[in-house]
Amino acid sequence: MITKPNFLNLIGLVFLILLFFISSGRMILLKRQAERPGHTIIRLAHIRLQAPFKAAIDRLAADYMKLHPNVTVKQIPIPLRIWRMWVRTQLAGGTAPELIFDSVATNDELLVRHFVPLTPWVDLPNTYNKGTALEGVPWRETFLNGLNNPPTYKPDLMEVYSVPTSMSTLRLLYNVDLLETVTNSREPPTTWEAFLALCSKVEAFAQRENRVLFPMAGSDRSIPLFTRMFSRQTQRLTLAIDRDRTLERTRWKEAYLLGEWNLRSDGIKGGLKVLRRLGLHTNPGFINYRIEDQSFYFLQQRALAVPVFAQMESKDLRDLAGFAVDVMNLPDPAPDNAEFAPNTLGPNSEAGMGMGQGFNVLRGPHVDVAVDFLHYMTSRRAYQTFVEISHSIPVVIGVEPPEGLRKFMPKEKGFPPGFLIGGSGNSGTEAERLFRVNFHLLADPTGSVDSFIEALERDYGKMLLADQRNQIRSWTRNIQRNDTVLAARASLLNPGDQKKAFLLLEMQNSQELALYKSRNVRRKTGHLP
Repeated sequence: MITKPNFLNLIGLVFLILLFFISSGRMILLKRQAERPGHTIIRLAHIRLQAPFKAAIDRLAADYMKLHPNVTVKQIPIPLRIWRMWVRTQLAGGTAPELIFDSVATNDELLVRHFVPLTPWVDLPNTYNKGTALEGVPWRETFLNGLNNPPTYKPDLMEVYSVPTSMSTLRLLYNVDLLETVTNSREPPTTWEAFLALCSKVEAFAQRENRVLFPMAGSDRSIPLFTRMFSRQTQRLTLAIDRDRTLERTRWKEAYLLGEWNLRSDGIKGGLKVLRRLGLHTNPGFINYRIEDQSFYFLQQRALAVPVFAQMESKDLRDLAGFAVDVMNLPDPAPDNAEFAPNTLGPNSEAGMGMGQGFNVLRGPHVDVAVDFLHYMTSRRAYQTFVEISHSIPVVIGVEPPEGLRKFMPKEKGFPPGFLIGGSGNSGTEAERLFRVNFHLLADPTGSVDSFIEALERDYGKMLLADQRNQIRSWTRNIQRNDTVLAARASLLNPGDQKKAFLLLEMQNSQELALYKSRNVRRKTGHLP
């Protein structure tokens, strides 16, 4: 039986045809633009979907294109959910953008194969700083950390692969109006005990009013905020296992394998108790949620507070919220707290916060133009504009933060944080997966600290050994590759290259020492490489 076409189907068909022609037209336009003699297109791919960040990139791109009419700069925002797959697909297909956000999607092997080290450029002045206090200063020295720390500097590769655009601190954004409704006060708690009391009040209020309301809205991005509280509980334990007195937090894996501490040590149990109490006051199953989910909870006023890992997220939420919001710190247990004080030295310092959110430069015909845009982006004048629009913590010397950013500025006073056993990505791929898979035992009301520890104890050592084995392989490949480079430098050394050659040799020695220590631990524990 023949039926008449549905009117809505016809509309849909017309819309698809129209969309096809629009897309084809854009592709033809971009192709012609790219084929113009002397014209270059630079694309930036990133995961910062917040409006302030995208607006800042658009502004700097427009200003740069005015200075360079033969260059077009385009940004490509990609959702975090598909970022890793998208990056690797683009790299494999040869269609990757010229600038790609520095992230976990690119490991050392991919960096070496597809991206250009920026080390040759960072020791030269940024020409866009002409007429400022940074004129003539080497590019690396225009940044607060001198580009000497990850993730911009890759220790295993001994190269700088990106330059930072921001620094991230962890804070809580809270609903001021809702706080007043629950407590008759607009002032947030300033102590650990008062914070836990507030969480109980919020839950009692929600039950009394028969509404969905949690003290905190969480996601997988909330874990770093919680683990900062954990790291304060391992401060004394970190010092106890620091045999070389280097104040580094890297020996904890080796010390675990050698039996110098275990998952039932006081500092570990104290940290897990803190994590459990925070988890119980967060929406159930939050570790499986994404950042957009926790933002939705907060904007729907189904949560009093929400962790914000980057200040630009705070700006975005402030603009979207239809209620008064403010920023608070997650309070630490006080020094006189009998349960938690014995494990700590004092509040964590944020002086060593990492700088990141930079871009890697793809190997290809447009390397010089891509690096030139990074020069412009991080120059003092342009970067001041970027900071004001994106609401970012500045990482360039002499650039002032916006007034609304003061509460996000790093707190320099305090003590070095202790080590983490998971939740931040620093414990290794396998150990991290084990931690997250079992985290529900810690944050669920039916779970407990002991049940979480029991679940980890079964396989934690095996996971650390697996991660150590992978690290040994990586170090071995890097050492072999760098031996060739060092040998070539020794035979072709110019007087001006002596300092760099010396630094490369020192880093090579450092990696070889780390490799020796790791292999020695495996021999002592009966796990030969």
